[in-house]
Amino acid sequence: MVDGENLGTVTPRRGQPDPDALDLPSESQFDVDATAGAPRAAVPDLTDGTVSTPERTTAGDPAEGENLGAKVASGAKWSMLGNIITRAGSLVIGIVVANMVGAEGIGVFAIAMTVGQMLLTFIDMGLGTDLVRGTEEEMERKAPTIATLGMTFCTAGAVALFLGAGAIANALGTPGATALLKVYSLMVFIGGLAIVPQGVLTRRIDQKSLAFAIMANFIVGNALTLGLLFATSIGVLALPIGAVTGMAIEVALFYVFAKRGLRFGWDRTVMRSALGFGAPVAGSNVLQVLLGNVDKLVVAPILGPMRLGHYTMAANISNWPVSVFGLVVRSVAMPAFAHTKPKDRDPVLTLGCQLTWLIAFPIGLMLALFAHDVILFVYNPEFEKSIPLLAILGIYGAIRVMFDTLTGYLYARGNSRAVLQANVAWVIVLFAATWVAARTWGTEGAALAQVFTVVVVALPIFLWSAQKTGASIVDILKSLLPATVACIPAAVVSVLLSRWVDSFHFTGNLRLDSMIGLAVGGLSFLAIYIPLVHKKVRASIAAMRAPVEEPEPVLP
Repeated sequence: MVDGENLGTVTPRRGQPDPDALDLPSESQFDVDATAGAPRAAVPDLTDGTVSTPERTTAGDPAEGENLGAKVASGAKWSMLGNIITRAGSLVIGIVVANMVGAEGIGVFAIAMTVGQMLLTFIDMGLGTDLVRGTEEEMERKAPTIATLGMTFCTAGAVALFLGAGAIANALGTPGATALLKVYSLMVFIGGLAIVPQGVLTRRIDQKSLAFAIMANFIVGNALTLGLLFATSIGVLALPIGAVTGMAIEVALFYVFAKRGLRFGWDRTVMRSALGFGAPVAGSNVLQVLLGNVDKLVVAPILGPMRLGHYTMAANISNWPVSVFGLVVRSVAMPAFAHTKPKDRDPVLTLGCQLTWLIAFPIGLMLALFAHDVILFVYNPEFEKSIPLLAILGIYGAIRVMFDTLTGYLYARGNSRAVLQANVAWVIVLFAATWVAARTWGTEGAALAQVFTVVVVALPIFLWSAQKTGASIVDILKSLLPATVACIPAAVVSVLLSRWVDSFHFTGNLRLDSMIGLAVGGLSFLAIYIPLVHKKVRASIAAMRAPVEEPEPVLP
């Protein structure tokens, strides 16, 4: 989903995206690829290249001389820290920007962001993912060719987007997005430069370096965005300008931290192998972007940019679990799974799903339960129409985080086609359901279509694909029970307390009263939930830190 906390920031990649406080669709949400890349990315798996003669890097394989479990835990810590810092800052910035550009401006930006994200995701061609999945030696051998392919695709895409910006904007019923699309063409070009250095850092699970680059992106991009909004009259155009600038800073830091320069090379064997593996990944990543934005592409022409703006605000807030925790999962899931040997009833996936659900589900549920207070505290009464939409979409974001774990597992086991096939079925049903529901019930119908397809279509298909790859559906579903059961009493008590507090209207100020109700509801929820699951969380983390068996090297 187009997520936009980091309004002015973009990071070459997340598959996933997606996004995130203004929660406009954000460049930083280019996290589409659930397999390789920084926690935030303008394109799934973007990185850059080296030369055909493998050159050993100073940093070896993370598994060499260092416990992988500890490396993954450290990576998750740094990724989460970076995301918490950027999300907290974006919450404040998002409120300011939303009030300045209004719902219609957000709707226009959402369309431009979706188009740029889809293009950048597709032309990445899964190259970064292929770079991450092999050994350190294989990565060095592939890097020069992958750099050449990446820059070729991204340059062509950037030119096409710049020249076709007007036609694309008019076709989507948002001519005001033309200038924004032209700016985003620069982001597509910069994305090609990111593929190899970002892939190198991801392969080493060097989330500390990635987190610093992301925070630099966030600070520079958003500072420029706010400066332009306050000092000029360019309006929503300030968002892509800040985003592209922040992304350029981030990519430069990727090279610094990866300790490598821009090097090209060509090897036909590597090219065939990379495209053979990466094409299904690229297709799947584009579909993931569509899955997060089909609703917006349908709502815009049917209901107009103003209602799209209200819908986008709710959709982006519902995407917070994906934005914060999902980015962590995407950053470490595939490298972690790739370092383990496949087993019957693969326990590593069951553990990953359990830990993911223990954290993501209560977050999504609280967003749904306290939608009224969340919207009125974060924004203002102008966005009151977003409240019922968030109540519907809240849990949707939590379920999406599960797909990051499942997708990382399937990629690590070499089953990229299963992800592609699952996403094809998902996006077809989602488009049809959203089109019918939006025309019949408006934005509420579009939100219900999202939840229906993810529960009835997508989740069963992904679980079945995981079982065919070696996991156990029964074990995975059982692992979700502790969090699900613990949320029931927490939800009942917290909702009753929150509504009781809201009825007093202590201050008479809508935003402050909403903040009080949200604080009481959220804290009471956590006060009940955490004691019920803390032992399970600690046990899952301890199991994650345990030493793992290394697989045999993957040959091209």
